[in-house]
Amino acid sequence: MVDLIHHDSFQDFLTNIDSEYPLVSKKKIYYYNIPCGFDIETSSTYINEEKAAFMYLWCMGINGHTVCGRTWTEFITLLDNITNNLDISLERRLVIYVHNLGYEFQFMRKYFEWEEVFSLDKREPIIAVIDKGIEFRCSYALTGYSLEKVGEHLRNHNVRKLTGTVDYSIIRTSESVLEPIVYEYQICDVQVVMCHIAEQLEQGYTIANIPKTKTGYVRQYVKRFVLNNRKERYRTRTYRQLIKSMTLTSEEYVLLKKLFAGGFTHASWTKSGLVLNNVDSDDFTSSYPYVMVSEKFPMSKGEKIISFTKDEFYGYLKSHCCMFVLELLYVEPSFYWEHWISKSKCLEIINGRYDNGRVISADYIKIVCNEVDFGVIQKFYKYEHYRISDLWIYRKEYLPKEFIQSMLSLYRDKTTLKGIEGYEAEYLKGKENLNSCYGMCVTDIVRDIITYDGEWKSEKADINKAIDDYNSNKGRFLFYPWGVWITSYSRRNLASVILELKEDYCYSDTDSAKYLNRDKHIRYFTGYNKMVRAKLKIVSETYGIPMTDFEPETKDGVKKLIGVWEHETKNEPYTRFKTLGAKRYMVEQNGNINITVSGLNKKKTVPYIMEQDTDPFKFFSDGMKIPKGYTGKQIHTYIDEPIDGYVKDYNDKICHVHEESCVHLENSEYELGVSEDYKTLLEIATETLINVR
Repeated sequence: MVDLIHHDSFQDFLTNIDSEYPLVSKKKIYYYNIPCGFDIETSSTYINEEKAAFMYLWCMGINGHTVCGRTWTEFITLLDNITNNLDISLERRLVIYVHNLGYEFQFMRKYFEWEEVFSLDKREPIIAVIDKGIEFRCSYALTGYSLEKVGEHLRNHNVRKLTGTVDYSIIRTSESVLEPIVYEYQICDVQVVMCHIAEQLEQGYTIANIPKTKTGYVRQYVKRFVLNNRKERYRTRTYRQLIKSMTLTSEEYVLLKKLFAGGFTHASWTKSGLVLNNVDSDDFTSSYPYVMVSEKFPMSKGEKIISFTKDEFYGYLKSHCCMFVLELLYVEPSFYWEHWISKSKCLEIINGRYDNGRVISADYIKIVCNEVDFGVIQKFYKYEHYRISDLWIYRKEYLPKEFIQSMLSLYRDKTTLKGIEGYEAEYLKGKENLNSCYGMCVTDIVRDIITYDGEWKSEKADINKAIDDYNSNKGRFLFYPWGVWITSYSRRNLASVILELKEDYCYSDTDSAKYLNRDKHIRYFTGYNKMVRAKLKIVSETYGIPMTDFEPETKDGVKKLIGVWEHETKNEPYTRFKTLGAKRYMVEQNGNINITVSGLNKKKTVPYIMEQDTDPFKFFSDGMKIPKGYTGKQIHTYIDEPIDGYVKDYNDKICHVHEESCVHLENSEYELGVSEDYKTLLEIATETLINVR
């Protein structure tokens, strides 16, 4: 792989294309097993007061060599030459990776005939195949990272994305004279993509079996571990039989989708808007993987219980995994400092009062629940009456041994290889795959069918057919209810610290909590971590898995038990902390200010805030405005009709521009707003006029 930044002439580029490139195959299709990349640079402006955008530079890379061009005609000509030189067809393909394929696709989609477009949603293609056999793939879907991060993670190639070197606010066209840095900037982008794919090939993947998405890596790994382990023939047969027996019905799946919820992210209404001093923060160690190896999950086909008594219901809650519709009358909070039920998850709600999206009280609530969530709700609320319907029960057991072992292997790699020179790729791979273990468990079974035939179309999936296909899939190695219970267990674990902290609780986000007066709560954290060890010891004894697999050592010889609380701030608590709701907080630590606000790029926003002639914590308030250029946000406007006209470039040259379709980008400002209901709630909290009900 060539790391030097350069670009060839068209002729030199074509000369460097080797017809003897190696081929690999999959399902009777051959692929050139080489890294390729593509990228475009565009300008957005207004023509006759209408939004317009156009490409002014493209770069194509094959196996380390790059070539740049200015027009789509040049690019089409290049692809025709490559197709002829390499004898490319639908059965003999060249794969070109594009970082965020949806963007480039919108510009080039009308210039080609498309044989196949695979998309997760409208305008989000991850694979697009030209009828002649060129196959574009999305490297962002593959990595989940910005191009800058992809470059930082490269192990064997000294190429990094250039940042901050090109002013995108000025207008360039295909006729503009470009500065050398513009070429260098784009060539770096393509080289980063090529180098990432090259490293996948160096690690044993081929273009034929590199996954479509980031989650695909862990799917491949775990599937091989549990289904294709030749040393454990009997075990893998048992695993296949178990999965085959665990099927779903359409009715059941609809309820499971309504039951599923992500992490709990919220601010205590008693602390929101206040500047707090000496705030600590603790994180769970691998929260989702921990519950996957320590808790019991649905391990049978669901059984719908039509008739049951109250005593039988509570008996099921103790002995089985249960899913049911829960109706509550006259709901009030029993815990003062936080509210748990999400308004968005309620099927019905009457006369509800809300705390930034969470239910404070209501006359009536209807929600799909499981035994884990029900236990948490009972700790946060009191109610006069309840009703249970649509009860489904499942046998409750640990996940299969081989599945647990596959995750512990990834956790070991993440822990033992961190910081060891020469094993950076293995560490990163283990970390990424471990984090993706949960994601693959909650992949939708029933997805709308997205098609592209010149226009984007969406068709509702046939749920019955999708469920039948899922049940009969011989390669299936997961059970969708597992993913639903994973998040329930994780939320329950987080609820335990909120219930402990009480008036010291400030903020939580999925697997972390921020709070005051750590010394008061040391006993809880110590006790919780002892409980984690005890639960893992039971799993260890049940399956004969050594405890060392749950507690590998770092390179410094420190044992890291999965699932325990870790003190993130250690001896350096936040000097100041302020939150204005979920995903909205500012911290000061060691004299440095940092901000987390959904939709804002902290690298751009924090410097702007620090330039203001006021205390940053005072500036970070309701109504805070961040101007264009400092938010990191852009408005994307998809234009499906041709644009044509004349624009003046940055050198005052009048140029003709034309695109068949495009995406207009425009920097966006940001204004932080707090809803009137939430303001009222915070005023009540400040005045301390509410007693614990």
